[in-house]
Amino acid sequence: FHLPVIIHKNEDTSEGAKKWVVHWDSDALLSRKKASRADHMRVVFVGCLRVKIPDEDQAYVTEELRRFRCVPVFLSSELYKTVYEGYINTTLWPAFHNAVDVYGTLPTLWWNGNAQEKQWEGYMTMNRLFASKIVEVFCSGDLIWIQDIGLLILPSFLVRRVRNANIGIFIHKAFPSSEIFRTLSVRADLLRGMLNANQVGFHLYEYARHFLTCCRRILGLKMKHRRGGHMVVEYQGREVVITVAHASVEPSVI
Repeated sequence: FHLPVIIHKNEDTSEGAKKWVVHWDSDALLSRKKASRADHMRVVFVGCLRVKIPDEDQAYVTEELRRFRCVPVFLSSELYKTVYEGYINTTLWPAFHNAVDVYGTLPTLWWNGNAQEKQWEGYMTMNRLFASKIVEVFCSGDLIWIQDIGLLILPSFLVRRVRNANIGIFIHKAFPSSEIFRTLSVRADLLRGMLNANQVGFHLYEYARHFLTCCRRILGLKMKHRRGGHMVVEYQGREVVITVAHASVEPSVI
């Protein structure tokens, strides 16, 4: 969702000084070594910035990010707040961590219809903006690797525009049980968005099992095993591979 860089306005206003200073975000990449591994292949990062870039500086910042292989998706302050601080952090994050309030008058006590509808519209708009930017830089044969819960709908928008794209999505958060996931009004849309990828990845088998249960109970889909221990979900005549790959710790960082 966010580009793996840190950017800030340069306080040095002397002639020839850069207007904006950019450097790698070591926390996002774990290490500079990981970023350098991309030297032998074509790797492009597409994502948002954590700071608001004025309209008149967007072209300059885009050019500065080019040497970091980064392509920015510029969101308005209102859209960023609605989506990231709103829908992602106040709706998806609690639900994905099984933190929904089940002791109030309603199981979904945090639900506010008017606010949720606005946030969901913003979430869809933001995913469309990502899709448009990815299509701009996409080349035949590229692997599109989508990260985390901010872009769950993105595969649905991509397959309509680049039908032969190889798309993977990896969820860095936990995945909730079907009882919790069903409290989301757009549960079916989120599942279909993820299943429009070719591969869905999780950190733990427990999370993958919850996802498979949601697919069966909400969408009526079946899971099968393939040679080599692969798990697949049959969806619209396709087989979506479900993988489990726990992230490791880099000794060089420690």
